[in-house]
Amino acid sequence: MKTIVQCYLGVDGACAAAAALCTSPDAELVLTSARRIGTTLSMQVEECNIHVCGVGVDAEVWTEVHMACEALQSQGARVIWHCGRGYLDELKFSSLPIEIDFLQRGTNTATVSEYFNANEDPAALDLKALATWDPGLDNVANESPPRELAQWLDLIKACQAHYLKYQDEMPYLECITKLASGIFDRGAQGMVDAFHNTGWHNVHHARSPIMRGIKQRILKCAQSPWPVLVLGESGVGKEHVAHLLHEGATDHRAHGPFIPVNCAQYAGNIALANSDLFGHVKGAFTGADRDRKGKFVEAHTGTIFLDELGELPLEVQAKLLRVLEDGRVTPEGGDTANDAVDVRVIAATNRDLQAMIQAGTFREDLYHRLSTLCITVPPLRERIEDLEIIVDKHRDTLKAQGHSIRLTKADGLALKNYSWPGNVRQLIKILNRKAVFGDTISALLAEEQQASVGESTHNGLTFPATLRACPEMDEMKKAYAEHVWALCSQNVAAASRALGVRTNTLRYNYLKEHVSGKSEA
Repeated sequence: MKTIVQCYLGVDGACAAAAALCTSPDAELVLTSARRIGTTLSMQVEECNIHVCGVGVDAEVWTEVHMACEALQSQGARVIWHCGRGYLDELKFSSLPIEIDFLQRGTNTATVSEYFNANEDPAALDLKALATWDPGLDNVANESPPRELAQWLDLIKACQAHYLKYQDEMPYLECITKLASGIFDRGAQGMVDAFHNTGWHNVHHARSPIMRGIKQRILKCAQSPWPVLVLGESGVGKEHVAHLLHEGATDHRAHGPFIPVNCAQYAGNIALANSDLFGHVKGAFTGADRDRKGKFVEAHTGTIFLDELGELPLEVQAKLLRVLEDGRVTPEGGDTANDAVDVRVIAATNRDLQAMIQAGTFREDLYHRLSTLCITVPPLRERIEDLEIIVDKHRDTLKAQGHSIRLTKADGLALKNYSWPGNVRQLIKILNRKAVFGDTISALLAEEQQASVGESTHNGLTFPATLRACPEMDEMKKAYAEHVWALCSQNVAAASRALGVRTNTLRYNYLKEHVSGKSEA
């Protein structure tokens, strides 16, 4: 009869599953959680032995678990539920058609080993010793673990981090197989080395189906050498995605440099953009007293992240396209390309690049070159089910910083009912304010809205909310024209096309103090 071992993320969880695997080496491993256990049980539709190793049960999935176990029994399957830590004793497992193996042995691994009569097996002894270092145990030792255990603990943490970042189960399941065999190979060391480089940073804490899909998409894109365009509103975590793409590379670039660039700093300053991105030679302009390597050369063998891509001046876009096509960089003031670079390009923007192409402010050929692979990060309001886990994780961060917040039921409702135009970044700001001031979430959100008084929206446009805040029509036209002109990298012809007015009308009626004596470009 087929054997299935269901386990959860964690040191004790991995060791318990490995202990079961020592006795049943051909068993199928299934990763689950307290929230997903009902689903994973219901997916087993054949006669089999299912060992559930230490997995808890969230209250809201209890009915699903009950129905799944009844269906399994009717099909001739056996469900053996192991727990050695007491956290399931309160639940009504007696009503389930399962075999209960709840023995207070300090760890789930010890209980599983005892069930399989493997207490004296050398592999089981090693696994039981390792399981006692699970950080979730009350009596976990404060000192550093022995070296032979430390490498395994690092591997388990590395595989946990990989799963949380990419929703990729395979490294964790392979880790359990390695634990059962006791073989720490080069692949395991590579996973640990990568974890030491990146740690737990850049984890998108999310449970929603849409974000699970995004994580899987990130991993697929990370394993390709092509450019990636990351789209999404401000505050959704586009830079986090860029870091994950860099970390998830399967080639040498994962261990190379990650160079972030905020293209917004280049708006209206072509010379600065060229010098910063591509470098310059001595004497290229006033103050260039020595050669300078630009960001692309700094990113050699790694990744360059071009944030706020839509703000990159049009003239610089052509030079960027050339670097993407031939991998060579021509410094400002140089006549020829001096440096060949091996760089993965990731770009991000919250702008509508298609609209900018129509307006003549973004190159279509560059867009197609950068958007070979594309990831759109959804706003928080479209995945509100992720709000709870984001809040919980940030509360842990605040606690580590010496702050604590208590959220009431009313606070929770206020969080869920708000539209979060600033997305995760705005949510973190509100939680930080609560930690300092202690106000209710409703009061803090009201204060947030008052801070933006003087603005309201109509048909997607932003307008003053009060009569006092309304400027005169001519002043409003002038300000709007200047804004569009700046978006067009100070190109009058492109701005006039975007505004639907004649070039001379824009030049002499609205921009005369800016463009007097200048060319349209």
